[in-house]
Amino acid sequence: MSAPAIFETTRKINVGCGYDKRLGFLNVDMDPNCSPDLLIRDNDFSVLPKKHFDHLIAYDVLEHIHRSETVSALLEWSDLMTMDGKIEVETSNVLAIVDMMRANNTFANHANCSIYMYGNQMHDGDYHHTGFTEITLRTYMVAAGFEVDELIHHLDWIILVHGRKAEDWSALADDASLSNEEFVVAAYRKVLNRAPEEPFLSLEVSWLTDGVMDRRASLKKLYTSHERALLAASRIGY
Repeated sequence: MSAPAIFETTRKINVGCGYDKRLGFLNVDMDPNCSPDLLIRDNDFSVLPKKHFDHLIAYDVLEHIHRSETVSALLEWSDLMTMDGKIEVETSNVLAIVDMMRANNTFANHANCSIYMYGNQMHDGDYHHTGFTEITLRTYMVAAGFEVDELIHHLDWIILVHGRKAEDWSALADDASLSNEEFVVAAYRKVLNRAPEEPFLSLEVSWLTDGVMDRRASLKKLYTSHERALLAASRIGY
């Protein structure tokens, strides 16, 4: 089945499906060994339609992505979704894993918990590059424009978030009526709730004008900034 035909049959997507392929979902992965419905290479999601899926799940995926790319990954997933589309993200809870280790001081338990913390490490991609707490996962989800409707702790060491897309983060990039300077000012106001100061305003306008980066990359830089994360944390009381 060709990629466009696949997209026509479902509006649900299972990102990083592995061997957990779900009926009714487009099961996507980078590992050909799990025979996904659609094989993605080098984290390139450009083959997938933007703003198409109304339900996205990513189970046991986020911890396999480098810590510095957490919000970037969430933004890429958001861009595949319709407004108010549902998202489910399951990942490891590092505080719960530490509590499990403290509660049972045996080698067998500590060795097993280290797998929860760092992955099985049996093959490329089976490594955990980060871990989360309720505070960090909620904050990153909100920073990427999601609302968290429910957060569930289960299996002793797993966090499962049920949320929805509340913000179309990349929409501003498509507004052709804005000059580059107007875009940068609007982007700072939208993402960081402030005006851009010099010399950053002039620098970012010149980068856009000279093609050093496009508007989407400019927006993503702001959304993935530490300042954006701090604003999100403050908004939800952290």
